[in-house]
Amino acid sequence: MSKKDIRKDFRAAVFKRDKFTCKVCGTKSKEDELDSHHITDRSEIINGGYVASNGITVCKERCHMKVERFHITGGTEWEDGVHPDDLYKMIGSDRQKAENDSAGDDAPDKDTWFMKEPKIHAGETFIRRQSRA
Repeated sequence: MSKKDIRKDFRAAVFKRDKFTCKVCGTKSKEDELDSHHITDRSEIINGGYVASNGITVCKERCHMKVERFHITGGTEWEDGVHPDDLYKMIGSDRQKAENDSAGDDAPDKDTWFMKEPKIHAGETFIRRQSRA
């Protein structure tokens, strides 16, 4: 399965579970107005964490940067109510479940792959490295 297919399946599973509704502000939107946000960064979970138990639907306009702040600051800053633990609670999951699901037999891609492309956040470039334990 290609990375593009993995991402597409991840988005579809997260949006379907969340009924195309931002879990932070409750706004129901069209797919192109939403993001499927990785609660725990892809670099921190085997196989990139492309499982619904590690994803949450957020609107691009108002909420995506709120939840992304935790990742951008290396986990030192977040807005009230949108810490990763809060996001996991919103979807009935937790980090351990996401890690188990991502490493399990039903994981989207059992092959080792590394994200090497730059990831852009608010005008800055971050290079995410994925390590294997």
